[in-house]
Amino acid sequence: MSVGGLIDALQEIDQQTYGLHGTLYIVGFAADDSTPGFGGGVIGSPPPVAFGQFRELVQRGVDALPELLKHIDDARPTKLVVGNKGFQFMFAYFGEEYDPRDPKAGKLSFGAGSRKELSLPYTVRIGDVCFSIIGEITSRTLLALRYQHTAGLIVNSPVESAALAARVRADWTGIDSSALKGILVEEAMSSEGGWGGLPQLRLYFPEEYRKLKAGPLKSKCEVYEARLHTSNQLPDPTSPSVTPRADARVAPSVTADH
Repeated sequence: MSVGGLIDALQEIDQQTYGLHGTLYIVGFAADDSTPGFGGGVIGSPPPVAFGQFRELVQRGVDALPELLKHIDDARPTKLVVGNKGFQFMFAYFGEEYDPRDPKAGKLSFGAGSRKELSLPYTVRIGDVCFSIIGEITSRTLLALRYQHTAGLIVNSPVESAALAARVRADWTGIDSSALKGILVEEAMSSEGGWGGLPQLRLYFPEEYRKLKAGPLKSKCEVYEARLHTSNQLPDPTSPSVTPRADARVAPSVTADH
C-alpha cells in the first residue's frame, strides 16, 4: 500500500497507541517487537494497541516523512475518542508541547494557542496521529495525547495549533536518509540514560548501528537489546506502587497515579 493509502487508513484507529494515550506514557518503539513498558501515568491503564498501518508508516521511516508532513494538519477524524468512557478526567486542555529537531532550539511548550480549555470527549484527527508517527521515526517525544498529573489530559494537536504544525514542518521538511542518520547518531551518542535513537538506527541503518555497537555505544546497545528479549510488562492494576522507570524518557509532569 502507498504511504498515502496508509495515512488514509489511520481513520480506522479506534484505540490508544504510541503517542496517543491519555493515561499512559509508553516506553518503547512502535516498530520493534519489544513489550511496551510503563513510563508513568495511571496504574491499570490499557496497553497500547498495535495498528498495522501505524507500524508500517513508522517502519518506512524517512520515505514516509514528506506525506506525513503534508497531512500534519489533516482534520479528518479517526475512530479514537478519548474522555467519553472509562477513565474520568478532571480537566483537559490543549498544549503545544514539542520536542525539536535541534535540542538547542528550545521546546515549544505553552504558546499562545495552548492552555485553551478542552471540552471532552475529544476525537483524534489524522494530523494528530501523523504528529506521533513523526516522533517515532525521528526519536522525538511528540505526544498528541498525554496524561497530566493528576487526572488531566493534554492534547498537543497540530490540527488545532497552526504554530505546532509549522514547527514540525520547518524541522523535518527536506530531511533525507543521510540527514536522519546523522540526527539519530547524535541523539544516541549524546543522550544520557535510556537508548535515544538506537531503535531507529537498528531498524533504518543497521550497518551504522553495528558500528556503534562494536565501538563507542557497546554497553548502551547491549542494554537496549536485552530489553528486546525481556518481558517488560505494564504494571498490574493491583500493584501497590509503580514509579517511572529510570531509563524512561518521560514527558513533562508524568508520574504514577493509582
